[in-house]
Amino acid sequence: MINKAYLGDELQKEMQDFFNENVFLQLNEFLDKEHNTFRKALLTSTNFKKVYNPLLESKSVLNLKEEFSIDILRFVEYFKSKEFIAFLEDVVEFSLQVRDVSIVSYEQKDFKLLSDLDTGAQEDYLEIIYDLSDTWNESYGGIQTYTTKEEEILHLEPQHNTLTILYKPEEVMKYLKYINSRSKDKKILRVEMKFDIVEVEN
Repeated sequence: MINKAYLGDELQKEMQDFFNENVFLQLNEFLDKEHNTFRKALLTSTNFKKVYNPLLESKSVLNLKEEFSIDILRFVEYFKSKEFIAFLEDVVEFSLQVRDVSIVSYEQKDFKLLSDLDTGAQEDYLEIIYDLSDTWNESYGGIQTYTTKEEEILHLEPQHNTLTILYKPEEVMKYLKYINSRSKDKKILRVEMKFDIVEVEN
């Protein structure tokens, strides 16, 4: 499924170097054309459940326990597969273990507030976001920002068929800017993944 352009040795070395220097990496046109089938299945699913906490966030999360679409489940399993994890491990150069894979939709009136709950509660981990969003404009809101108490690190804009790899230490928090009425019926649609960094004994 991965775009073959990302599997060559020369580009892999460039990806490793960029990630080591910046602790994040974004790969455009990440999957082949099959991702369109996945997106269509998500847009027709009736199993998204609203999550609303006015002091924390508003979003919709796909209930995978009630989802029986073969197209959706096949892609979710792919993101847990040895093939995908091996690709990530080659880029970040440490061993990984799947912690969580979820599918999230953000639309008009959704948001995520900056919260201390993002810090201290978990060890460092690798955050992976695969984006299937509609064509987006910054004026809609919906920009996800990663920040420490001292400085902003990364502004993540919705971008279709893009994979973002981010090393997230405990002190990094994130928020998603309120999505306003200019967005109309457009959605930010993402597979959000967390991978534990596994200590390998020598």
